Amino acid sequence: MAWPTVGYLRRQTRSRYRYPVILVLFLLYVFFPIPWPSGHAPYEYSNHHLTFRGTPVIQHAFTTPSADTGRLKAVKAEFVHAYNAYRSRAWMHDEVKPLSGGTHTQYCGWAATLIDALDTLYIMGLEEEFEEAVAAVHRMKLWYAPSLACSINPFEMTIRHLGGLLSAYDISGQRDERLKRKAVGMGEMLLQAFGRNGIQCRAILWPRLWGWPCTPNSGVSFARMGSQLLEFVRLSMVSGKRKWSDRADFAAQELLRVQNKSRIPGLWPRNFDGTCDQGLCDLTDGPQFYTTASGADSSYEYFVKTHLLYGAVDDSYARMWAAALPQLKKHILFRPQAPNNADLLFPGEIMTFKDLPQSFSGKVEHLSCFLGGLFALSSRTVIDNTEDIEIAAKLTNGCVWAYESTASGIMPDTVVFEPCPPSNPKCTWNELSFAANTRKHGDATLPKGFIKVERPEYLLRPEAIESVFYMYRITGDEIWREKGWRMFTAIRDASRAKYGHASVANALVNATGQVEENQMDKMESFWLSETLKYFYLLFADPRLVSLDEWVFNTEGHPFRIDEEYRGQMYA
Repeated sequence: MAWPTVGYLRRQTRSRYRYPVILVLFLLYVFFPIPWPSGHAPYEYSNHHLTFRGTPVIQHAFTTPSADTGRLKAVKAEFVHAYNAYRSRAWMHDEVKPLSGGTHTQYCGWAATLIDALDTLYIMGLEEEFEEAVAAVHRMKLWYAPSLACSINPFEMTIRHLGGLLSAYDISGQRDERLKRKAVGMGEMLLQAFGRNGIQCRAILWPRLWGWPCTPNSGVSFARMGSQLLEFVRLSMVSGKRKWSDRADFAAQELLRVQNKSRIPGLWPRNFDGTCDQGLCDLTDGPQFYTTASGADSSYEYFVKTHLLYGAVDDSYARMWAAALPQLKKHILFRPQAPNNADLLFPGEIMTFKDLPQSFSGKVEHLSCFLGGLFALSSRTVIDNTEDIEIAAKLTNGCVWAYESTASGIMPDTVVFEPCPPSNPKCTWNELSFAANTRKHGDATLPKGFIKVERPEYLLRPEAIESVFYMYRITGDEIWREKGWRMFTAIRDASRAKYGHASVANALVNATGQVEENQMDKMESFWLSETLKYFYLLFADPRLVSLDEWVFNTEGHPFRIDEEYRGQMYA
């Protein structure tokens, strides 16, 4: 469905219900004032070197696009193994426990794994399983929860449930109205998770969905503010109703309002105070923490992707990303000291203070490995800059190197690396410095280049293979398929369990012969919606879910870019 135009919306008001509707809206405004701005904020950036791409052709022009059939079948076999375990042991529950075969309720029992897996079923050609799953989802009562104590996380429900339903509707040809109706129902429910000031609440108890307003708190994350953009915009496009895109637009305007008021203008601190009457409170003189990992990651991602989804409508989202880009390069990205003087990049973290020097850390979360793919996508959709695809390769290779440096072949969840100091501009590897740093943290057995491992587990996360997928689709270089295959086999060997795939307790060790002893009884739904999907698409014919036609949400769900918007970026 085409995006509703202003003319269309005006025509809808020319009916005999016009004046009663106006009266109702007036009463709502008087008794329940919510300050929704209209349109995009008129802020302008001073970056005069900004050059948007004219006609975005995102994917590489493959001369003979083809699938790697053997590897494709191997990935599909692992998906089928995991999905069948869920189907037989935890059907309609949120998750299956891969070691015990039990069930786990994390999202009010609303079948998170099933909804997250819908589009992957269709993409892999499992049509009978897809039809069975859609019928089961259709029978779900989204407004029913098994417990009054059920706490809904709007962030997770948006990216998993709403994203999964919208993607399943899009990927299956927009023919099944059951999926559309269920997505609209989920969207209606998520509208209840906002305070009267327009800020999304961190969590909301299930009974409050019946009309009791929630209250945003003083710890609203940057990711929570921006991670409703893509799903809400797509839901408005599909439904023809602006109320979701208006919410997204308000969130974007609030972020735009404070973007140049932070201690690092152009970037956003991880947390905001959401308790003010008109939206986000102004930033204070307290410490400000900057990262691209948990609490921030998906907002940066969504500026680029919402720009792509909107097509020729507006460039506000692109400009927000474009203003952040040079600051990310200057303040967040760093080159680590690595053996063989490898030219790699990672995103670090910064804590800033009002009257003290800022403190930089080389701590890297697996979550932030998405950034390589984002830089690659941005180089094709937002800013015509060949430098960014080179940065994308270095970021992606950084995470690939972190995988290949461990005994298991898998990157741990959180690792600290040593940034190259200004006194060593060539970043020459220093064995003595490395030994001293690892001794300082009490572990001299770490892989070379790893200074400290704060979280050694691997939770089946997708971000590294996501970036490898983007690099292959955008550059066409077969080396990325080879790197992805090594990652896949390492993860498969360490995670395969009786009832699916288990998280790995310690990615630093090779547990061959004692695999189960190094596993945890946890299989997140994103294993089916993201990790295995990106592996599958890496080895599939590149025309399957082409980046020129689809944009992925942060849970790996592809949304269709409507034809009238494709290839119509800003000149």
